Amino acid sequence: MPDAPASIALIVNPSSGAGSDPDVIAGLLREHGVEVTQFGPDDADAAAGSGADRIAVASGDGGIGPAAAAAARVGVPLAVIPVGTANDFARGQRLPAGLHSAARLAALGTRLRVLDLAWLGDRPFVNAASAGLASLAGEAATGLKRVLGPVAYLAGALLSGLSGRPVESAVVADGVRVFDGKAWQVTVAGTGSFGAGSQLEVASARDGLLDVAVLEAGSRLRLVGYAYGLRAGRLTAQAGVRHVPAAQVELVLEEATTLNVDGELIEAGAVSEFHVEREAFQLVVPDQAGGDSPS
Repeated sequence: MPDAPASIALIVNPSSGAGSDPDVIAGLLREHGVEVTQFGPDDADAAAGSGADRIAVASGDGGIGPAAAAAARVGVPLAVIPVGTANDFARGQRLPAGLHSAARLAALGTRLRVLDLAWLGDRPFVNAASAGLASLAGEAATGLKRVLGPVAYLAGALLSGLSGRPVESAVVADGVRVFDGKAWQVTVAGTGSFGAGSQLEVASARDGLLDVAVLEAGSRLRLVGYAYGLRAGRLTAQAGVRHVPAAQVELVLEEATTLNVDGELIEAGAVSEFHVEREAFQLVVPDQAGGDSPS
């Protein structure tokens, strides 16, 4: 098991959630005796090049992928301090939600879990990337987060379900065309956690595979069942859902579109290519959460 770090490169997104003060978070880390160097949300490469023993990222889900990629490049662990609205990654990995507890783990934690890293082209992500209703839900939720918090995602999903239309799409998984037609939503999952509590139950971030879930177009009433399945972790067994695990995925749409990637809206072309980097980074986890560090 590795020692606790002497120095931490702290990446903070001050606009995440209700707002995050970089100086406050850095101060909480320093209380545990570590040297802290602060970086902005777009400075993951600089954080990686700082020579710190560990990278900590205080952000919503969207900032974790780039920080994980930076940590992987230099072979140091990543600690996550969840300060976003949904914090799906932290919940899925059973990381502490409270700011003080998360900072303590980031500074003192020594147990590590090895995780895969998903990629949309050259953009790393950890949870999921989706086209269709998830993108519409993300757009609807954006203006509601400050008022409703995590409930904004539920409100966005409801609005998108009432007004959204299926997208014409094709999915190629490891070179095999597995779907071609209209779909309410296509999701390419890493951990499979997204949407403030939704979960693709078959997804694993430690098997070297992405999980593709296609919600085939049909009756709008069927969306109610899909929504329940996502919340209950029972989606892929439902009729009208295609599930395919693959190391490489190509998503083809009729035109350039917006994808919801770890809660952030990303402009993408008509063809999006995904791949997974197996056992890419080490995540600092609580002792009771289990890990992969040698003792």
